[in-house]
Amino acid sequence: MSKAPLRVAASSRLAKNAVAQLMAASTGDKGRRAFTTLAGLEEGSPKPSKYRNRPLKVDGVHFASRREFKRWNALSMRQRLGEIRELRRQVRFDLVVNGKHIAAYVADHVYEERSGGAWVQVVEDVKPDGDFRLREYEIKRDLMLALHNITIREV
Repeated sequence: MSKAPLRVAASSRLAKNAVAQLMAASTGDKGRRAFTTLAGLEEGSPKPSKYRNRPLKVDGVHFASRREFKRWNALSMRQRLGEIRELRRQVRFDLVVNGKHIAAYVADHVYEERSGGAWVQVVEDVKPDGDFRLREYEIKRDLMLALHNITIREV
């Protein structure tokens, strides 16, 4: 059984060298499997996520990551204790400028919490550790503030 050659695009000299090293290590079927597994592209597996998170399903509910699931559990407990209310997940906000739909932002969690005696809406986005932020997210975050006057709380 013959397999198609592995094709990898590389734009920089550093990337080309890295690809050359990986290709040299991937000779034969065993090496090819190691390379595709390393790249997260094992046959039949989906493309790796942008944050390298591992989605999970709990009681029929899909979560993008363990961190998002843990945060949902913590917020659910706070709601049971009466600290917050109206807890929802995966809430869509349309980002419309001058009547033109630009994009949509989907918040991980939205709820209300008390602030100075009044209930205020909180929009949360669960982020990985570190400063890693996609430019697309930053633009949507800024549009949420400009269009809806909503500051996204990153946890």
